[in-house]
Amino acid sequence: MPLAARVRASLHAASMVALATMARSILFEKWITVLASLLLLIGVGAAWRARTWGVGLALAAASAFPVAQMLGMAPGWFWLVGVAGALPFLVSWRPMVLFDRSAAVLYAALSVAAGTASAVACSALI
Repeated sequence: MPLAARVRASLHAASMVALATMARSILFEKWITVLASLLLLIGVGAAWRARTWGVGLALAAASAFPVAQMLGMAPGWFWLVGVAGALPFLVSWRPMVLFDRSAAVLYAALSVAAGTASAVACSALI
């Protein structure tokens, strides 16, 4: 089944932002950010193949970026990376809620919690 135009557009935006962030992070040797960008790209790639876990992984990776900025580990533009990375999940939110509301809420909460925990753990290690 082909993806809706809104989903495709959000996946394009998330992949372009993740690639730009990864290129910048490789240039400045910020390997933790390279890993987070890679996870975002893996999630977007899975979402392109209509895998639900892909949007969850993209949301988890995307939520780590603003948390890293709030913890003082990253520049302010990481908020934009977080918003762009969360777009595929936000666009696919309605179909997930129509299928199973409580599972969608749990999925979103677990994804954001995983991304937040990874940023906090990284902050503790650095």
